[in-house]
Amino acid sequence: MNFLQCYISFFKISMFTFGGGYAMLPMTEKELIEGKKCLTEKEMLEAYALAQTVPGIIGANTSAIIGKKIHGIKGAIASTLGFITPSLIIIMLISDLLIKYQDNIIINNALKGIKFAVLALLINIFIKLLKQSKEYIQNTFGITLVSLAFIAVLFLKISTIYIIIISAFAGIVYYLRKEK
Repeated sequence: MNFLQCYISFFKISMFTFGGGYAMLPMTEKELIEGKKCLTEKEMLEAYALAQTVPGIIGANTSAIIGKKIHGIKGAIASTLGFITPSLIIIMLISDLLIKYQDNIIINNALKGIKFAVLALLINIFIKLLKQSKEYIQNTFGITLVSLAFIAVLFLKISTIYIIIISAFAGIVYYLRKEK
């Protein structure tokens, strides 16, 4: 893929992604894994996992990481620009309309319908991530870490940033000790 193809692919992905970074994964899979065949599912999930560990918008981070993998620095730039362009266009075009019609029942119901579709996409990605991570959560350490992270985020409302940092540190300590 060249610069323009990276831009166009991520423009399309972003144009039809509602619900944030998680929701982009099914579109990325369809466009780049099934369509262009320039990425594997494992590479996509690794890029997504890495994108969550750095500051910024997960979708833009993922786009940059995947773009770099596909076409180097130029691919990272093209993919990121392609990903953010639809949002900028849409925000400029409809921001006034959304404010004007924010109490409109049809608009609100349409947005609720979109949320259900995004939920279905997220559940699909969760299942794929779980299958990809199966090898890591078959031991007591993995099960414990997943459980504690889930409880910390969902019930204790601890920031995901802290969970990622603590999990990374725990993984380093555990696997260094395991190697010795």
